[in-house]
Amino acid sequence: MRLIRFYLRSFFFSFIDTWPSAIAVLLSMALGMSIFVSALLLYRAVAFNPLSEINDTIFLLQIDHWSTSSDYDYGDTLPRYLSYTDASALAASELTPATALMYQTGGNITADSARLHVSTPARATSSGFFSVFPVSFLFGGAWSSSDDKNKKHVVVLSKELNDRLFQGKNSVGEEVIFVDQVYEVVGVLDTWSPKPKVHDLGTGPFGYQDGLYLPFELAIENKLGSWGSFESWQGRVHYNTFDKLVHSETGWLQLWLYFPDRAAKMKYQEFLTNYIARQITLGRPFRSERFELKTPDQVLKMYRVVNNTIVLTFLSSSVFLLLCFVNSTMLVFVRQQHISFRVGLHRALGARNTEVLWRFVLEALVFSVSSMLLALLLSPLFVSVLKKLPGGQLDVRYASMDLLLLISALCLCAFLVVFIPMTLLLSKKPAQLLRGA
Repeated sequence: MRLIRFYLRSFFFSFIDTWPSAIAVLLSMALGMSIFVSALLLYRAVAFNPLSEINDTIFLLQIDHWSTSSDYDYGDTLPRYLSYTDASALAASELTPATALMYQTGGNITADSARLHVSTPARATSSGFFSVFPVSFLFGGAWSSSDDKNKKHVVVLSKELNDRLFQGKNSVGEEVIFVDQVYEVVGVLDTWSPKPKVHDLGTGPFGYQDGLYLPFELAIENKLGSWGSFESWQGRVHYNTFDKLVHSETGWLQLWLYFPDRAAKMKYQEFLTNYIARQITLGRPFRSERFELKTPDQVLKMYRVVNNTIVLTFLSSSVFLLLCFVNSTMLVFVRQQHISFRVGLHRALGARNTEVLWRFVLEALVFSVSSMLLALLLSPLFVSVLKKLPGGQLDVRYASMDLLLLISALCLCAFLVVFIPMTLLLSKKPAQLLRGA
């Protein structure tokens, strides 16, 4: 212990003597590591697949319903959305246990017990949505498939909207007014806020989550407009009213399918092949007979959620980290010139190389750990700035085992940046160090 106290006291005095270069080393490493960690956290948050656990069982359907008479904006790729004609026909198949036919809408909602009027995004979908996606209920449950067919006025609220309208109480059986229509609450979801919103990236990967869910066919009957995107080779004139939209070839709906095994998926693929061939025979202007069933991972890539800006930010932070480490190494060499006399005196008084080496280890540990702690303190600040790049409500996860391993690796690098140059002092004789050679 006495030797450790001596090393710490010696480090303290050498730090005071060389405080400009010592602080520069500390700040250089901390700045490089904090920006790198922040950029990595941003990249991980954007590239994260919140549906990874069911990635191989749910699929987004795309068919090539674009016309050969018009060029598609994304080249030879398949249209991202389905028309009402195709989506409703394909969702009616009984070859899959659960389907989620949907689009985003929205409007004002209120309740008799609340004087609050809230504007909220809403999701018009089929009852299969609650089976396809990993949602759970705080109160009640989903509406039935018969409610879908009968266009029953029922809704499921999100936890956040239920908290605002009913102060978090069990609202099952209560009535709400949504876009001038009265609906009965049949269920309240537990918190479900996937980021990115893989189930509907077209409305923004980090946009606001849906406040309520209502039967798809009821939304169609009530002509609730879409808040999402439209794809049409016919031109806007064919979907500038809701009636025209429903009867046009415009793509604006999504259809997610659940398959319990590969055999079920293959049966549905066979059904799709026959369906598309039949539509072409009937004179539908399909560009080809192609179709795709995309996993959530593939959907994320299709929408390029991890865009060039995010990638460039991460690569730039990596280069910046390397430059900071190189700069810190140069500063350590500068600092060596000021501490060489103390090291030479220590060795001239009989200190062995191993004792001096342990002193270097202690100094390198203090520098690396201090710079890492400072980097962790600065990281939330840089994350708050970088979060503005993708826009929306980004969910940054700080607690993870791989992040802990990365921090440990960076701390080791910082240790080596300080330790290795200092060990070069051991290659010189004490007399050379005392003369400042």
